[in-house]
Amino acid sequence: AGGPMDPIKVRNGFRKFNKGQPLDGIILLGDNGYPTGTDEQYQASFFNVYADELRSTPLWPCTGNHDIDDAYRYLFTTNSRAKAGGTASGNMFYYSADIANLHLVVLDPWKQWLQETTDEAHLPWQRQLAWLQKDLAANNQEWTFLVQHFPMYCQGDYDSDTNAPLKVLRERLVPLCDRFGVDLCLSGHDHTYQRSFLLHGLIGPSKSFAFKTHVKHPSDGRTDPIIKKAGADTGTLYIVSGTGGGSRTQGKLTHPAMVPFESAKSKTRGLAIPSSLVLELDDRTLRG
Repeated sequence: AGGPMDPIKVRNGFRKFNKGQPLDGIILLGDNGYPTGTDEQYQASFFNVYADELRSTPLWPCTGNHDIDDAYRYLFTTNSRAKAGGTASGNMFYYSADIANLHLVVLDPWKQWLQETTDEAHLPWQRQLAWLQKDLAANNQEWTFLVQHFPMYCQGDYDSDTNAPLKVLRERLVPLCDRFGVDLCLSGHDHTYQRSFLLHGLIGPSKSFAFKTHVKHPSDGRTDPIIKKAGADTGTLYIVSGTGGGSRTQGKLTHPAMVPFESAKSKTRGLAIPSSLVLELDDRTLRG
């Protein structure tokens, strides 16, 4: 996606924004080495680009559907044994961790399921879902973020109404986000930036979206903050941030559950420009 210079522009833009402030971690959303995730591709497109940040910053990676090469398992060490908190998964491809008042959960539908089969009864995927429920049930951190490569809702490069894996993931994961009060669900895959309202219970296609039914707080978070209560069934923010290596402009960016963005030409519900997402947690306030 994008041109060869886009990752450099994205990194430079981040550094200009961040002004050298210390980072608590870098979250990868998958597909960070193109096209097949070899050691050489990761070195060129990620490790070399962010060498300065990576010297002193923890990295929380996740797999995407371009992580086809086996290099991933040798490039990364993850918290599969729960030494940084969370529930031990015993599997390097999915794990959780506690970072200050944040519980971070990283899932892997790709290596543990979709790379091999589309059968949802695939045992490694069922094991992962069982672990996820155990982990979320044991979690009592103030904030909970769920990270995995494939978006629940998007209308950019991919359409979550018609893309079969995205539909199945939404049917499985959205009820768990609701039940366990997940605050933020982060994904990549779609090479755009799209952010939802505070959603609850939206499992069907975009045409089934009803603001009064599915949105837990009316603010879109741009000028007035979104207020979320603690506990179950309080709404989840869904973010697609797939522009770290560049962007693609296919698709209408019109999913009604997403926040509209003012642009020069139209009111689209997303952005297709090379960019990164910075998340700041300040006690009980989240800024993006």
